[in-house]
Amino acid sequence: MSEPLHVALPLGIGDCHWVCTKLRALSARHGGREVWAHVNRSPWHASVGYLDLVPAVARAVEDTGAPWNLGRDLAPSHRDPRWSELDGCRGWKGFDYVLVANGHLESGGSLESWLPDLETDFSYPLLIPEAARARTRDLAPAGGVLVYLSGTMPNRGFHNDTWTAEMWVQVVELLNAAGVVPTLVGAPTPDDLAYRDGFAARALGRARFVDRVGQTSIPEICALIEQAGAWVGLNSGLGIVAAMRGVPTVMLWSDSNYPIAGAAEPLHTAMSHSWLRLEQLARYRTLSLGSPGLVPTRVAACTLEVLRG
Repeated sequence: MSEPLHVALPLGIGDCHWVCTKLRALSARHGGREVWAHVNRSPWHASVGYLDLVPAVARAVEDTGAPWNLGRDLAPSHRDPRWSELDGCRGWKGFDYVLVANGHLESGGSLESWLPDLETDFSYPLLIPEAARARTRDLAPAGGVLVYLSGTMPNRGFHNDTWTAEMWVQVVELLNAAGVVPTLVGAPTPDDLAYRDGFAARALGRARFVDRVGQTSIPEICALIEQAGAWVGLNSGLGIVAAMRGVPTVMLWSDSNYPIAGAAEPLHTAMSHSWLRLEQLARYRTLSLGSPGLVPTRVAACTLEVLRG
């Protein structure tokens, strides 16, 4: 049996997904060798759990003792042009490849033009165990709305208090008025749980919702996404997976038109959509954090629009 390809990936489910779109073609380029995906350890992400579901990944490895560190070695060097050239990114820290699409997308490039000699799988199935699918049928109704509220710490930098828990309460009130009782989703981290608590305190007596924050594994949250009628929330790995799987999606992004206060390099406006095919964009909407149009009525209206198709 041939030696697998050892590929280093960035943290974050969405960041990993962008890389995963190239892994099938990378394996084929090397005669079908298995791909072992390596991610550095972090308390905030469950990327290994996601990579276990990706058909192109033969094995996902959490390198707790890896000779590299995301914060030290890949940021801001994820904008290093070597990471956009297949030959240039070979051999770093002993890996066959280090694949990071973020810098290419952040500068305005498309996913298809990142490593262009490799075919892009804009969508792929997820290998979700039936047990996970069965449990999710009891957690949220099929065809319902999932809301990712975000958190108080790592994700706060993406919205910088321009979008608040009170605004989420107003969105849920508007969905309720349209006959929709959404399901809240998120990770079992102090970050997401604390934000959920703040939201729930404001929503008491005002808005109706089902709380599933911190109650799902990675396979279960992916199963919830696939059975959902719509997903709405801050730009995140969950939202990227939803849009990739063709679930109607509304995401709040920062971008070059409305940059985050103090951001050294604002995300390019095209990054909100340049990793999707035209048909995937048909039921996908983005709103810019900080823009005049980002108000609860607009978020609720976009959610109902994509939900009802």
